[in-house]
Amino acid sequence: MADLGLASLEPPVAQVDLPKPEDYLPREEVAALTPAILRERTLALKPMIAAKARETELARRPLPDVWSALARAGIFYHFVPKRYGGLEFGFEDMVDIMMPVAEACASTGWAATFCVEHNYIFSQFPKEAQDEVYAKLPYMIAPGTASPPGKARKAPGGLRVSGHWKWGSGIMNSDWVMAQVVIEDGTPMNGMPDMAFVAFPIEDCTVLDTWHMSGMCGTGSNDFVVNDIFVPEHRVLPSRHFINCDGPGALSQENIMYRGAMVPFTAVACAIPALGAARAAVDYYRDKSRTRILMGTQTKAMDTQAVQIRLGRADMLARTAELLVRDGCRTMQREVEAGNQFDSVWRRRVRAQISEGVHLCRDAIVLAMDGSGASAHALDVPIQRYQRDCSVVVTHALYEPDANHEAHGRALLDLAPAGPMF
Repeated sequence: MADLGLASLEPPVAQVDLPKPEDYLPREEVAALTPAILRERTLALKPMIAAKARETELARRPLPDVWSALARAGIFYHFVPKRYGGLEFGFEDMVDIMMPVAEACASTGWAATFCVEHNYIFSQFPKEAQDEVYAKLPYMIAPGTASPPGKARKAPGGLRVSGHWKWGSGIMNSDWVMAQVVIEDGTPMNGMPDMAFVAFPIEDCTVLDTWHMSGMCGTGSNDFVVNDIFVPEHRVLPSRHFINCDGPGALSQENIMYRGAMVPFTAVACAIPALGAARAAVDYYRDKSRTRILMGTQTKAMDTQAVQIRLGRADMLARTAELLVRDGCRTMQREVEAGNQFDSVWRRRVRAQISEGVHLCRDAIVLAMDGSGASAHALDVPIQRYQRDCSVVVTHALYEPDANHEAHGRALLDLAPAGPMF
C-alpha cells in the first residue's frame, strides 16, 4: 500500500478575523444599554443567525457578518468594568441575553458567549493589564484556554512562554489570547504544579486550522501555538486566583460580582448553547407535529397520544434544565454577596446541577429528534444539528457526570473535594 505521508501533514494556518473598529459602539450608547435592551437586540438578530446556521457549520467558524451584528448589538461590553466604559451586568443577565443567539445557532452562541464571559476572566488580572488593554479597546475578544497547558519559565520582569493549546473557543475573532501554563521553575503548592494564566496579543501566536468536529462545527475552536514569547508579569495570573476569583484585578473592583467562582460560572457559559439547542429542538418538534402526517395514515402526528406525551416530556426536560442553570446563577450571586465565595460546598452543588441540566438538554433533544421522523436527519433540517451540537457539549470536562456527582456527594458527607477544579 502506498505511503500517502498523511502522518507528516501539518494543519494549515487559519486566518483570524480581527474585531472591526467600526463595530464598536459610542461610549454614550453603551452607557444607555440595559439587559432588557440587549435581550431585545439579540432577539431581533435571531432569525438572521438561524438562517445562516448551516453556512456557519460549513464554514467551521462564526461568520463575519453575524459576528459584526452581535458586536454592534453591544453584547461584548457585558462584563467589562464600568471604569473602562463597560456595563457590569449580572450572571443571569448573560443567560437572558445570549439565549436567543444559542437558540438560533449553538455554535455562534458558544463562541460569542465565551467571548462575553472572558472579559470577566480578564477582570481577575492585575489592574495594569486591564489598563493596558482597555486603553486601546472597549472590550477584549479572546479565548481562555486551560488545557493542555503550555510551558513557561521565569525571566526578568515576566515569563518566557511556549505552548500548543487546543479548544481555542473564540480564537477566530480574537485580538487577545488567554491561556494556562505550567511554570516549570515555579514553586508547587499542595502537591500541584505552579500554574498561571497568561495574556498576550493575537499577533504573538499562530492559529492552526484543526477544528473538524461532528457537532459544534461552527465554533472555530482551533488550536494555537506560541514559541518562546515574553509575557510581562502584569499579564500573568496565578491559576488559584482564576479558580477563586480573588485575583488582584477583582479585588480592585467595587462590584462584588467580580469575586464570584470561576468554574461554576464557566459551567453556566458552556450550558447556554445546550439550553438554546434544547429549546429550539422542542419548538421544532412541536411545529413539525402540527403538519406531519404519519406514514400509511391520514393522521396528523399532533393528534396522537404518543406525540403529545413525548412533546410534553421533552418540554419539561428543557425547562427543568433551564431552571437548574438559572438557580445556579442566583446561588452564585447570593453566596458571593454573602462573602461565601470560597465555600466549596455550594460551588460543587452548582457545578453538579448545571451538569445535570446540560444532560437533560441532550435528553430533551433526543426525545424530539426520535419523534420527528427520518426526514429530520437531513442536513438542511436544523434539529439534527441541535442533537449533534448538544452531544458535543455534554462531553465538556465540566459536565463529566461521575466527577460532578462524586464531588457533590462528598460535600453532602462533609468531605473535601477530590480535585482542585471546584
